[in-house]
Amino acid sequence: MRHAFGRGVGAGITRRCALIAHASALSLFLLTLALTAPPAAAQNGDWTIVEMSGDAWVAREGVQNVSLTAGDGLAAGDAVATGPGGRVLLRRGENEILVAPNSRMRL
Repeated sequence: MRHAFGRGVGAGITRRCALIAHASALSLFLLTLALTAPPAAAQNGDWTIVEMSGDAWVAREGVQNVSLTAGDGLAAGDAVATGPGGRVLLRRGENEILVAPNSRMRL
């Protein structure tokens, strides 16, 4: 069946399906890229929390203390503190720092 523009009705449906397939493939690629990219902190030379246990938090200038979780990024000037059973392993490139329990250090 042909419509007023001289193309078959199926051609429009085929193009729409192709566009949806391309958009889906692009979305999947971008999602994969986002999930496999290193954290922003690691890219700009800041420290990343690799592992932690117990209570640990960061103090930033002008901001209330925030609890830490693995994967968080820390910048120069941030102060890391740990509670009685807290430990934090920080990494920047090949360098690592282990913050022991009941400690406080400024990056």
